[in-house]
Amino acid sequence: MEKAEKSENARNFVSLLRNTFLMGGTQIVHILMTLIKGKIVALFVGLAGTGLSSIYWTATSWIQQLASAGLPLAAVKDIAKEHEKEKRDFLISLIKRFFSVAALCGAVICLLLSPILSFISFADYGHTLDFVYLSLLVWFAVKGAGELTLLQGLNQVKPLYRASIVGSVTGVLTGLPFYWLLGMKGIVWALIIASAATFLSLKFYTSRVVKVRISPFRTAWDNRGVISGTLKSGIVLFIGGIMTAVSNFIVISFVRGIGGIDDVGSYQSAYNIIWQISAVVFAAMSVDYYPRLSRSEAEDMNTLVENQIFIGVGLTVPIMCLVMAFSEIAVKILLTDEFLLILPVLKWFSFAMVIKAVSYPLGYIALAKANRRLYFKLEVVALNVLNLTGLVAGFYFGGLIGLGIALSLIYSIDILIYVTVCRRLFGLKIGWKLPAFVMAGLLYTGLMLAVSLAEPENTGKTAPYIVAALSLIFPAILMKIRREEGKL
Repeated sequence: MEKAEKSENARNFVSLLRNTFLMGGTQIVHILMTLIKGKIVALFVGLAGTGLSSIYWTATSWIQQLASAGLPLAAVKDIAKEHEKEKRDFLISLIKRFFSVAALCGAVICLLLSPILSFISFADYGHTLDFVYLSLLVWFAVKGAGELTLLQGLNQVKPLYRASIVGSVTGVLTGLPFYWLLGMKGIVWALIIASAATFLSLKFYTSRVVKVRISPFRTAWDNRGVISGTLKSGIVLFIGGIMTAVSNFIVISFVRGIGGIDDVGSYQSAYNIIWQISAVVFAAMSVDYYPRLSRSEAEDMNTLVENQIFIGVGLTVPIMCLVMAFSEIAVKILLTDEFLLILPVLKWFSFAMVIKAVSYPLGYIALAKANRRLYFKLEVVALNVLNLTGLVAGFYFGGLIGLGIALSLIYSIDILIYVTVCRRLFGLKIGWKLPAFVMAGLLYTGLMLAVSLAEPENTGKTAPYIVAALSLIFPAILMKIRREEGKL
């Protein structure tokens, strides 16, 4: 019995690791496409254009959240937990209908609110027409979220990574001409085209996996009770998504008001770079880890969580150390010298991502297991308030570097909150080796941060590169620990 259990643990670990590499490879392609796009955007529209693009996306993201009503994450969990094919297919048909209606509603809302969005974002109505056009982006984004939900809920990793690659490549190739030919005026259309490319690629691959037709509107309405629980959970998630989007919008507006649009461009450039790179590790969590966690029993949850955190930290430490070592070279090649001022905050964001490699898997426990009331108190209220106040205070007292320091502290506090809640309510138990491994990773990344900040111009220096190279020992330690515990 014990041998069979170890064998199952080994399979789960290998599956998580394999899908992490699979989605990580997909993310590398996406990163390359994004960086190519970022280089062109930097050349043709500069920091101001980067900031403008960020404002457009942030201002419309909350409408996407409103239209989706939090259903994507809630539906992933319910699809993953449903084992009877007939019931699952009917649930999928209802969910497809919901997203069709939601996409139309989101586009109409963006259209109607375009003058208000322009005034809130820019203190004038000069960008109203831009937000009218961006209603198309909202429609494509919500429809794409529906296709993505189905692939995630069914744990279809291969179609998802293929769709992601196709969407990334076509989105960049079709969007770049607008920056080249129209400059600042082409930003809106480039965003719309990229969103459309992502949706179409997801739609193509979903249609090959999901052979379920969309429910007629009347049928969906008559059977709304089938997804009433999903919708109730979705509403709570939707409120959380709105709070997150509003929080991000407030932070962006605060940075613009105190510092200016160039500071917005710097902040978003640094965060986008580090998030795209860290997603090499994080991307697989929503595809594989979250569905597994949703259907896991209590005794399986601890092993699953431990495996994911071990993998996350073991891979994130060397990646972030390499980012710190080669950040100056990367910014010069991928952006322009104008963006070199983002180097310190980029390095602090890199350190924060190692902490996030711990908090991110823990956060999924509350999402997969918690009741709606607890999730609302924890995620929607407490952590959103923490994120908003932390980033605003960080920028006010420390500027761009303050944002990086604040993000590190925020993720650290997140861990303490998640561990406390999950131990008391869900029986989370963590062995001593995981905290030791995490602390070693954080200390080593902290050393790399100190070395790279002490030598801001890394070119020609040897210390950052030596420390970064030695960080590659962490994946080897990860494999050794899991092999000794019989989980590999």
